[in-house]
Amino acid sequence: MAMPPPAATARTLTLTRHPRSSDLTSLVTAITSCLETLNPQNPNPKHINPTHLNQFSPHLDTNLVIEVIKEQQPNPYQALFFFNWASNLNPNPNNYSHNHRCYVAIIDLLLSHSLFPIAKSLLEKHGMFSDLLVSKLIRAYGYSGDTKSAIFWFHKVKEIQQGKCLFSWNAILENVATHLSILKGLSVAGKSDEAIGYFSEMIRKGMKLDAKEHEVVITAYCKMRKPDEAISLLKEMQARGISRGVGSFNAVLRILVEIGELDKAVLLLKQVKNMGCLPNLVSYSTVICGLCRSQGRMQEVADLVDDMLQDGFEMDATLYSCLVGGFCEAGNEEMAMRAFYDSINKNYVINLQSFSFFVNLMCGKGKVIEAEQIFKDMCRRCSLVDVDGYQRVLDDQLHKHSGRR
Repeated sequence: MAMPPPAATARTLTLTRHPRSSDLTSLVTAITSCLETLNPQNPNPKHINPTHLNQFSPHLDTNLVIEVIKEQQPNPYQALFFFNWASNLNPNPNNYSHNHRCYVAIIDLLLSHSLFPIAKSLLEKHGMFSDLLVSKLIRAYGYSGDTKSAIFWFHKVKEIQQGKCLFSWNAILENVATHLSILKGLSVAGKSDEAIGYFSEMIRKGMKLDAKEHEVVITAYCKMRKPDEAISLLKEMQARGISRGVGSFNAVLRILVEIGELDKAVLLLKQVKNMGCLPNLVSYSTVICGLCRSQGRMQEVADLVDDMLQDGFEMDATLYSCLVGGFCEAGNEEMAMRAFYDSINKNYVINLQSFSFFVNLMCGKGKVIEAEQIFKDMCRRCSLVDVDGYQRVLDDQLHKHSGRR
C-alpha cells in the first residue's frame, strides 16, 4: 500500500523538532524505556497494566506528550498506548488533557504506518473531527487508492464543519483519482450542481484537468438540461487541446433532442468533425430519429442519412423504424413503403409502433392489400420473433378501418 512521499506528509503541518531541555530529554527517555518494557503489540493490549506510567503523570504537558509520541516512530503501538494512558489519567494532579497538537502528532504517526482504521477509530472515539485532522486521513486514503473512504470523510467533515474545510479540500484536490471519483459520485447521486461547483473549484485552484473530469461535468450539465453550457465546455476543451470523446457529444445531442432543440442538434452534429471528433452511428441515429418525430423535417432526415452513409455507417433496425414512422407522420406512404421494403431487404424488422403507424396510414389511404402484402413479405423474409404481436397490430388496424367504411 503506497503512502505519500515524505515531502508530501511534511507539508501538512507536521510538527518540527526543537532542541530539548535536558529534563525533557530525560523524561522522554524514561517514558520510552517504560513503554519498551510494557511492549504493547496491538491497539488494545488489555493484559498490560498502564499504572507503571503513573509515575510520570505529574510531569505531563503538551510538549512532553508530543516528544514521547515522536520518539516512538518505529513502534506505533507504544505511542498509541502512551497516548491512551495520558487521555485518562488517574491520578491527574495537573488536570492534563490533550490539545489539538497532540492529536496531530499521534495521527501523523499512525498514518505513517498505514494504520488507517486505528487513526479513524481514535478520531471517532474522541470526537476530534477538525478540518486539519480529517484532511490528514483523507490524504492518506487518497494516496493508498481508497478513494471511497477519502470521499466519505470529505463529506463527513464538510457536514460537521458546515463547509469550512479548506485543508480537506486541498487534501482531496491533491489526488487525481480521488477528485475524479468525487465528481463521478456527485453526478451519479444526482448532485449535478455540486459536481459542477466542485469542478469549478478545481479549475480555480489551478488543477490540470483532463478529458475524464470534463466529461463528467458535461454529463452533469446534460442531467440539468443545460446543453448550452455543455457545448461551451466542449469548445473550451477544444481551445485547451483536450481530447473530446464522441460519448460527450452524444450526451449533448440526446438532451438537445429531448428538449426539442432540433436546430441546435443538427448544427452540433455537423460541427463535430470540425471540433476534432468523429460522429458515430449513435450520433446520427439520435438526431435523425428526433427529426423523424417532428413535423416537416424529413428532407433534413434524408440529407443526414446521406451524410451518415458517406461516413461509412449503415442503416439499422432503429433507424429504419424511425424513417418509416417519420414518413408515416408526414403522410408519405410511398417513401414509408420504400423504407419498409429496404429494411426487409436487409433483414431488419421495424418496431411495433412504426409498424402500427404504417398500417394505419396504408389503410387510411385505402391500400389495405398493400399493407397485408408487406406484412407477409416481412414474415417470410425476416427473422421475426413476435409474429403474433405484429399480426395483432395488423388485425386491429384492419378492424378499425373496416368500421369506417
